[in-house]
Amino acid sequence: MLAFAALFALAAPQPPLVEIDHPRYADALGEPLDWDEVRDLARGTGALGQVRRRRAGRWVLRGLFAGATATAAWGTFELARLDEGRNWPALPLGLQTASLGLCEVLLWTNTPSAILEDRTIIVGGANRALGWRR
Repeated sequence: MLAFAALFALAAPQPPLVEIDHPRYADALGEPLDWDEVRDLARGTGALGQVRRRRAGRWVLRGLFAGATATAAWGTFELARLDEGRNWPALPLGLQTASLGLCEVLLWTNTPSAILEDRTIIVGGANRALGWRR
């Protein structure tokens, strides 16, 4: 079964552009291409616009979570300053603040994989521009 899968993988059509190691790419003939050339090929396919929208969306989410975390932290601090007996709502709000902060950190730690996905979208657009269909 494994040999059949390997044979099928060899027989499957290969895309015209493949990544050697970013920013080095190769075309179907093995000629090296720079990242700028790959981006130029993808320019008319809508891939660059899709990547720009994805990046803008990530920045908006980061900003919203940062603002919500700062607001919740301020509210927690103000509630904690109240007199004894009236400051108990600071505890659940503090837990919510920690959750919001964790979401903000996770958005930032996801950045390397999001960049790889963006590059894959651009290379896919360049391959579509060269007429390759999956």
